[in-house]
Amino acid sequence: MKVIKTKLNYSHSYIVLDINLLKIDCVAPFDIYIKKDDDLVIIIEAGTLISESLYTKLKHHKNLYISKKDEDKQILSCESLKHYIRHNRDNPQKRVMLLYKISEQLFDMYATNKENMIHLECVELIIKSIIYLIKYDEKFLKSTMPYFENDHVLYSHSLHVAMYALFLANMLKFNDDDLLKIGVAALLHDVGLKK
Repeated sequence: MKVIKTKLNYSHSYIVLDINLLKIDCVAPFDIYIKKDDDLVIIIEAGTLISESLYTKLKHHKNLYISKKDEDKQILSCESLKHYIRHNRDNPQKRVMLLYKISEQLFDMYATNKENMIHLECVELIIKSIIYLIKYDEKFLKSTMPYFENDHVLYSHSLHVAMYALFLANMLKFNDDDLLKIGVAALLHDVGLKK
C-alpha cells in the first residue's frame, strides 16, 4: 500500500469503517484512510479493487476510516447505487448483480408495504444508473445479457424489460428526459402482479 494523500483538511469528520463491509473482488466506493502521525492519510482511493491480499493488509490496521459524507455508501442502497455502478461500470457481471439487488429491494419493499406504495425516487435512481451504463458502454446489452438471471421473478423480469426498453430508446436517440420516462414505465410495467 502507498500513501496517496496526506495533511487532510479536518473541517469534515471521519468515522471508523467496519472492515467486514468490504468484500474481496469488489471495488471500494469511497476513499479509505488510516491515522498516521496524528493525521489521516488516504491509503485506498475510491474505485480500487479490493483483492484478497489488499483485504488481508487492511485487516492488520487497528482502525480504518472513511469520510462522514461517505457513510451512506457503506451499504448498497438506492441512494448509494450510483457510486457502486460508477466504480463497477467496466465489470458487466458486477453491475448487473448490483442492479438485481436494488431492484429486488425495491420490489420487496413494495410487496411488504401495506399501502402498496412504490419508492419512486428509488425507481428513478435505478433508471438513471441504467441510462448512465448505456451511454458509457455502447455494447451494454450484449455485454450484460450473459449475466441475466433466467427466471420469472418480478424484480428481474421488470429490470430486464427496463434495460431492453432503454437500450432501444437510446439507439433511437431519445433525449434523457424521455429515456427516464420510458425506463420508469418499463420498470413498473407489471406492478400489481404478485411475485
